[in-house]
Amino acid sequence: MFLTTHLVLRAFDRRDIEPLRLLQNEHQTNVWTSPGWAIPDGEVPWEKKMNEVLSDPGRLIFLAIELRQTESEADLVTESAVKVEDLEPKDKVPIMGIVSLRMSPSIAKHRDASMGILIGEAFTGKGYGTEVMEWLVPYAFDHLGLHRVSLEVFGNNPRARRVYEKAGFVLEGTKRKALWAEGKWNDIHLMGIMDEDYHKERAKLHGAV
Repeated sequence: MFLTTHLVLRAFDRRDIEPLRLLQNEHQTNVWTSPGWAIPDGEVPWEKKMNEVLSDPGRLIFLAIELRQTESEADLVTESAVKVEDLEPKDKVPIMGIVSLRMSPSIAKHRDASMGILIGEAFTGKGYGTEVMEWLVPYAFDHLGLHRVSLEVFGNNPRARRVYEKAGFVLEGTKRKALWAEGKWNDIHLMGIMDEDYHKERAKLHGAV
């Protein structure tokens, strides 16, 4: 388990499957994070999908994101589409999202991991995505020994792109009009950060020459 200023990042387990389905089924979250049809997933296909994710040999991390429970933050949980009454008793504190890193075993020698993040609508625009990235980038390079972290961000989600840029990711390419969403064609932007970029910026912050 990892702690940041406002968040808990912990191992994802089976109790999180249903809360995550409800988050993913939020329309705007679906549009921003999935290239497929914006159609809500039912319990059975979602369970099958998550079983595949959790058994993926290329999975480096797949963490549930929770708010550290304070009196003020507890109100945010009640605003989420993941309603407490929808959950089983063991799931009474719903997650706010997930963050993942994946690296295909067949090309692991390149040490290039793909990053994914999903945060529910009620929690966006509050700085939590930035907080996750401030933890993730150092963890990827200092602890996992990665050479690169790569991601895709949809053109209809400029807020997420700003978060990634703030974390040090740079635009490496664009698949033009590759995503049909919200009645129009959108670009898919390819972004990445390398270990040398991260270490260079960290040296500047610590006053190294």
